[in-house]
Amino acid sequence: MVWLDDLDRFLTTAEPLTPAVLNLFFARDGRTVVVATLRREARNRLRAATGELTRDSRHLLEAATTAELGSTAEDPDEQSAAQAAYPDRPLEDAGLAERLGYAPELLSIYQDSKKHGTRRGPRLRHLPRPVTDAGLRPYIPVMEENKLAGVLHSVAKRMRADFEQSRGFKHNASAGGSRELIAHGFVDRQLPGHIKAICGAEIATAAGDVSPQCDILLADRSTPPLTHLEGYQVVPNECVYGVIEVKTTLDGNELADACEKIRKVKAMPKTAYFPYPTSGFPPHIRRYGKIYPYMPTVGMIFAFDSINLDTLGDHFHKWCAGREPHERPDSVWVLGKGSLIWADPVNGLINVTPEQGSSLLASDPPPNGDILLSLALNLNALLAGAWIPPLRLLDYARQHPLGVNRRTWTDA
Repeated sequence: MVWLDDLDRFLTTAEPLTPAVLNLFFARDGRTVVVATLRREARNRLRAATGELTRDSRHLLEAATTAELGSTAEDPDEQSAAQAAYPDRPLEDAGLAERLGYAPELLSIYQDSKKHGTRRGPRLRHLPRPVTDAGLRPYIPVMEENKLAGVLHSVAKRMRADFEQSRGFKHNASAGGSRELIAHGFVDRQLPGHIKAICGAEIATAAGDVSPQCDILLADRSTPPLTHLEGYQVVPNECVYGVIEVKTTLDGNELADACEKIRKVKAMPKTAYFPYPTSGFPPHIRRYGKIYPYMPTVGMIFAFDSINLDTLGDHFHKWCAGREPHERPDSVWVLGKGSLIWADPVNGLINVTPEQGSSLLASDPPPNGDILLSLALNLNALLAGAWIPPLRLLDYARQHPLGVNRRTWTDA
């Protein structure tokens, strides 16, 4: 089964889903069922003759077998049955599904956040659009006591204490390395089991290019290190999922430095893979408005402190302006201060990677909280389904002789 959540996201991109693309799903062995969800307002918008859809995509939408799930609030009998089944749920102003999904609370928090006055969750501020798309909501609603958030807030305090202790190191290299280890300790525990975090590694390509040293590298655990000495590793780019630049204090200059390092790493090619069998449908992922046959490298910035978040956002917005989504950092996180993340300007959904038209958001941590819960959830959304095609390590040795033929035996 193939699930396309929010179908409109797949129909309004530069390379939209079409009947021809959909047929690729059905060409594989075995039965394939494609299921999609589409909100009512999105469907009405797509069906309007506005030129938003290509002809193929419009045919695909009209040919689909649809089942409309309305709110119980629209039918008095259903609403009465829902109230009888859930007598403890107030259903005067919402349907059962909305109430079970906390939709009224989410809407209230979203409206409060736009007024900058909420005390019920992190506050969000829309910053100017870099170039003005497509889910997580742009806040973590606190419906009840959030034990995970409490645990991570304690972790943040410990990280802050360790960071303050590292300030006492007289050697800059020792202090910097210690701060990277502090961030590494948190990130490594939040990653899916098949991914590892590596401190101070470099990235190599099959063409022979090598990156500068990365503060934290996120790589597949099956990665064969090309070089692994004490405190030094070189990792094939094909096995890299992401990089995290760690800063002590993030200002305009440090931000530009981190952004440029991430841009260069993202530009490094990934080519050394074994081809997939032609009979199957190779896996792919859609990010940055493109379709990739591998996981494109993500880049994040983590800092223990920074200048004012709005000012930092202005610097970030200025650096991103005119650059393609795949060149930009995917997020910026400042311990105790907040984050800079991307969101869809129409529906308010967070984009874990920048898409064409994404808005930039500055998000404050919740009262008496920190950014670590949001950062952990962001890492999960980015990497839980991460995969790599089979690595062809031979490509890294093509320019180097593996030996000299000495003698050949043939069949008698």
